[in-house]
Order: sequence, then C-alpha cells, then structure tokens
Amino acid sequence: MIDAENLLVLPGFVNAHYHSYDVLQKGLLEDMPFDVWALHSQPAYLGPRSARELRLRTLIGAVDCLRHGITTVQDMNSLVPMDEPTLDTILAAYAESGLRVVFSAAVRDVAALDIAPFLPAEAPEAVQALVRGAPADTRTQLDFVEAQIRRLDPLPPWLRWGLSPSGPQRSSRALLEGIAKLSERYNLPVLTHVYETRAQAAKARSLYAAQGGSMLRWLQEVGLLHDRLTVVHGV
Repeated sequence: MIDAENLLVLPGFVNAHYHSYDVLQKGLLEDMPFDVWALHSQPAYLGPRSARELRLRTLIGAVDCLRHGITTVQDMNSLVPMDEPTLDTILAAYAESGLRVVFSAAVRDVAALDIAPFLPAEAPEAVQALVRGAPADTRTQLDFVEAQIRRLDPLPPWLRWGLSPSGPQRSSRALLEGIAKLSERYNLPVLTHVYETRAQAAKARSLYAAQGGSMLRWLQEVGLLHDRLTVVHGV
C-alpha cells in the first residue's frame, strides 16, 4: 500500500524516440546545428567501446528514465559494431533494468549526409569524403535484423522488437521495402526519422520529385505509411 495523499498519480510516460548510444554525450554538443552535430554524434565516429561501457551506458540511461517517470522507451540504436555480442550486451542491461523497451537496430545503406548536395565545391576532399560516407550492403543488414528476431525469440519480459530505417533519404528502396515486409511478417512497429531539418525538406523535393517532393508519399509508396509507423521529429 502506498499513501498517495497530496500526490498526483500519473501513468508512466513513454519516450517515443530515444538513442541509448548517446547517453554519455549529454551536454557535449548542445549548441551545434543538426547537420554539424551529425558529424560528431554517431557511434561509428567514436571508435570501439567495451562491453562494460555498453552495459553501463544502457543502465545509466534506463535509470535516468525511470527516475523521471518514463517507464517505456523506443530505443533506435545504431549498433557499432552490428554484431550479436553488442546487441546481447545492450539487451541484457535492459532486462536487468526493468524498463519497458521497444528496441530496434537502426539500418541505412545510403551513407551521404543530408547536407551533401549543399556542400561548397571548394570544401576540402577530407570533408567531402566524410559527408559522402560509404554505402552499406542492404541484404546484410536486413538479414542481420531478421536473424536476431528469430534467434532471440522470445525476448526477455518487457522487451519488444522494433524496426528502424534511419530515414527515407538514407535508405534505398530495397531497404525500405525489406523493412516493410519484416514489419508485416512479424507485426512489428517501424521507427524512422522524417523531416528533421530544412535541408531534409529541400533534399526531399529533389529526391522524391515523382511523389510531389514528399517523404510521406514516398513512405506510402514503399509500404511503410501504416498504423505501426512512428514518424520521428517530423518538424
């Protein structure tokens, strides 16, 4: 029995969009515009992290959420490296925490940052290479995600799978359609960044001209505009 006199009782909050990999970066990059922040914040740029750090950062984030009344998070996690030991370490920490989690391994196969079309021609080659990035293999990522859904079935209590293409403009049609099929096959939610910045809105007008310049119409065309979709940011 809990004496709730003079207290306000609320249901647990849901953090509908969360990246546990950047829990330890709070306060480091606060004043950067988004497209510059993206050059610094991604875990691939941080080098290999120990299993101990992976576990601790996941637990620190979970405790922080619980202390502030958040009982569920949708963790869109860029696994670096994208392998089973990394995934298992993170999921084990979540199971230990007791937080409810919709967990997704973020995938993308188009590497170029959204500002690539607007980069000045005279920018140094090293900068251009960083902004262009290197594409990833579509089939490898889809196969990895589905293999984990099958391997870790059932998940520990309070955990559930999600699916996360990083963003429409960062994903090939094959990747998005592959995610759509997995979502339908396993009845899983899909989380994806859509319209985070003005640069993305401008890029959408050129990328999706056949769809009236709309990311949302493109998502509909590839089978992802459904009631399992979380449109992240959408500003």
